[in-house]
Formats: sequence, C-alpha cells, structure tokens
Amino acid sequence: MHPLACLLLLAEAAPAASVPAPLGLFEAEIAIADREPASRPAAIAAGLAQVVFRLVGQEAALRHPLLRAALARPEGLLERFAYQEEPGPDGRPAGLALRAAFRSAELLRLLDDAELPLWLGPRPTVLLLVERPDAPEEGGRFLAAEDAEAASWRRAARALAFRVELPLLDPVERHELATAPLEARTLAALGRRYGLGVVLAGRIVDRGEIGEGEWVFWQPDRGASRALLAPLGEQPARAFEALHGWLAERYALPPSERVPDRFPLAVAGLRGAADYLTLMAWLRAHGLIEGATPEQAEGDRLELAVEARARRFRVVESLLLEPRLARDPRPRPGLPPELQLLWLP
Repeated sequence: MHPLACLLLLAEAAPAASVPAPLGLFEAEIAIADREPASRPAAIAAGLAQVVFRLVGQEAALRHPLLRAALARPEGLLERFAYQEEPGPDGRPAGLALRAAFRSAELLRLLDDAELPLWLGPRPTVLLLVERPDAPEEGGRFLAAEDAEAASWRRAARALAFRVELPLLDPVERHELATAPLEARTLAALGRRYGLGVVLAGRIVDRGEIGEGEWVFWQPDRGASRALLAPLGEQPARAFEALHGWLAERYALPPSERVPDRFPLAVAGLRGAADYLTLMAWLRAHGLIEGATPEQAEGDRLELAVEARARRFRVVESLLLEPRLARDPRPRPGLPPELQLLWLP
C-alpha cells in the first residue's frame, strides 16, 4: 500500500504539532484591564464586533439594527471565554487579554437575518512591506521579520485571521525596494518571489504629531487599490482593516450564493504524512467546508468528497487563497479540471 493511502487509516492517531493556537473565525482576543466581572461586558462586545467585521468585511454592518441589539447584549451569543497573559516583545507578560468564542450557528443565523454578505473562507497569507522614512538608509527603513515592531503588525493581522510574511531584506533586496516605486509591477514581482498572491505595501509618512500612510494592496487580476490612513499609532490595525474590506468585496458571499453543494475534489502533490495532515486540518477549518472525507489515494494524489456551504466554484476560488494550493496543470480525466488542485512544496 502506498504511504499516502496508509494515512487514510492512521492519520487521526498522529499527534498534533505544538504550535500556538490560531484564532478561529468565531473567536476574538481583546485587551482588558483586569479580571473583574464589571470589565467583561465591554470586552465581550468589542470581541463580537471584531468577529462580525472579520466575517462581513464592512464596518457599516455594525450599525445594522439587529447587530446593534446583539452588541448591546453580547453575552447572548457568547459560547465561552478565558483570560490569558499577552506576551511582550521580549516574551514576558505585557498585559491581560480576554479570549472569547461566540456561538457560530446563532451568529450566522443573525447575519443571514440581516441579509449581510459573509466571508467564511480562509484569509490569504499577506506579504507585508512597510517603509518608514525616519531611518538613515536611502529610501527609508523597511520592516523586516526580526524587527521588534513586527509584533504589532502580526497582532493586527491575527485579529482578522490573516497570516503575514515579512521579508528578510538582505542588502540587495533592500536596495531594490528602496529605489522601486510601490506599484503593481513591483508588487507582482515581490509576490512571485515569495510565492504569495496578496501584498500589502506602504510608506508611513511622519507629519508632525500625526502620521499618515499610503497603502497599496496587490493581488493578481485585481490590480492595485490605495488608501490613505491615519494616525500613525493606528497604522497596523487600520492597514489590515482596509485590506480586509478590499478583499471582502470579492470573497464575501451574499445570501443568494450560500447554497449547499456536494462535489469531488482531487489534490495531487502530497508527499507524505505532514502534507496530508496539514491539508486535512486546513480543509476542516475552512469556513465554507462542512465536511471533507478522503475516498481514494493513488500515488501522491488524494480524492475527497466535499460538503460545502456554498456553490463549488466559490469554494474552489477561496481554496486557491492558500499559497500551497494551485490549479493542477496536468488534470486527469474523470473530474472537471477546475476541481483538481496541486499541493505545492
């Protein structure tokens, strides 16, 4: 039996990797001053607002009468909560946060009643490029993966369920970026270099006490969009909120498109247990997929039966937001080519 086929029997018994637990689509982390019961309602309401914006992508959704009523009594949608210490840049506790999980079925029913669009699929990994002009290097200082400031950007991305990749910025790349305009052609090249389909790039301009940032969002087949954000202290959150709203215009589904569907899906290129487990965990966490059952394994190719909350073409479109999934360039007979994907190394 091929090793991949064996995984269909043994994978469930494999231990999970020890990694920090990501936020689920219906979870939020909110800074809180203390553990007193009186402090909790406001934090829970802020967490619910964060989850609604993550699911809908529109700030206006929070002003809908049904959502305003829910935010006034957020405990009605609360499933569980816990307190946790927030780590600082040095790894030591730097504050207290409340992690809240909300009842997914009730919240989805509420958003359906409000006739709001939903983005239940995963968020893409974003290549984050931040330039600040307050450093001696020519063209400004670019935020790199090892910079202490990167933690605030990762927190802002995490709040909206995005993953970020920060360039290491070797001297050659630093010089290229310092002299290149932040336009679609430059960002397309960066996206290809890092294997990512979404780039958030910006120059933070320090103008006295208030800073502004010009942000460029890039994605293949979408061109570029710009937003001028302020003040400087809110840059991480505001930049990702703007990016989230921009992408939600495409990926958030109106109620008319949230039609249950069942279809086969093939994924080739799986090289062993780690790839299989990563793929299955990712599919099971996908908000538009209710079930993904392995049915057949042949060589490095796995065929699954998928039960989805939306039409298949919208589900597959959202699957391609994962950097390690692409359309299979060598589809086999028997399944439509659009339902055959390739797992990239």
